[in-house]
Amino acid sequence: MKKLLIFGAGGHSKVCIETALSAGYTIEAIFDDDNSKEGETFLDIPIVGGTEKLLKEYPPDSYELFIAIGNNRMRMEKYEFLKDRGYSFAKLIHPFSFISKTAEIGDNVLIMPGVVVNSMTVISANVILNTGCTVDHECKIMPHVHIAPGVNLAGNVFVGTGSFLGIGSKVIQEKKIGIWNIIGAGAVIVKDTEDFGVYVGVPAKLMKKLEKI
Repeated sequence: MKKLLIFGAGGHSKVCIETALSAGYTIEAIFDDDNSKEGETFLDIPIVGGTEKLLKEYPPDSYELFIAIGNNRMRMEKYEFLKDRGYSFAKLIHPFSFISKTAEIGDNVLIMPGVVVNSMTVISANVILNTGCTVDHECKIMPHVHIAPGVNLAGNVFVGTGSFLGIGSKVIQEKKIGIWNIIGAGAVIVKDTEDFGVYVGVPAKLMKKLEKI
């Protein structure tokens, strides 16, 4: 296991770091492009600089990297930028989660305590499965998704790239969440959703459309 580097020094980074330590990683340094954070520490791990420092002094053949940014678009951009420069990415899986042996887990995936991922599910790269969410059998989660605490996905659910499922939301079986959706807290999805949509309520309804990337 290579030493781990963490990119991101916000609130989400803290839970990523603690999950990494719980999973047995040694963390060498933290990076953030906010220069005001340089010189600070978290759990005695130093924030040493930003992207320029990482590229100049921490070669990809010597370290694993984890992008600890909560915002889906920002996390996607940093992940793709650094992947193109040869970095490999860790999978941070908390020991108090349950992951089926038949599930597929991509790179730069965070799996928090209490998460359940059941049989034949695919979790693509750069996904956050936050505290206590459940993903049932044969779901497919596309890249750069954030599934918030307490979300429940029934079997055979598809979640499109970049979508955010708010805390406590639910999706019934065999439904499809479009790309870059925002699903409001506590919403219940009973029909497929449109791409770039914001959905709220029980049952959830389209409230507005988002600008395409």
